[in-house]
Amino acid sequence: MGEEELLPSFVVDQLLDGKSPLLVWRKQRNLTQAELARRSKVNRVQIIDIEAGRKTGSVTTLSKLAVALKICIDDLVSLAISSDVSCPTSGEYDTTPRS
Repeated sequence: MGEEELLPSFVVDQLLDGKSPLLVWRKQRNLTQAELARRSKVNRVQIIDIEAGRKTGSVTTLSKLAVALKICIDDLVSLAISSDVSCPTSGEYDTTPRS
C-alpha cells in the first residue's frame, strides 16, 4: 500500500479553519492556478470559482484536480460539521422508487 503524506500543522489548521481545500492543497504543492489548470485540464476560471467558494465543482472536475494534485478526491471536499446537522441513518433514507 502507499504511504500517507504527513502535512505540516499550519496546513491542517487552514483546512480545519474552513479554507478552501483546493486552495490549501494547491499552495501546499507550490502550484499557480495556471499550472494546476494546465496539469488538470480544468479551466482556470473554474479553479478560481472553486477556491473562492462560488462553485463546488463536478465530480469529474474534482477528480481531475485531485489527480493533478496527487491526492484523493475526498481531500477536496470540505464538510461543514455542525451540531445542528446530522447524517441520516440507513433507516431514514427515502427508498421510494422514482418514476
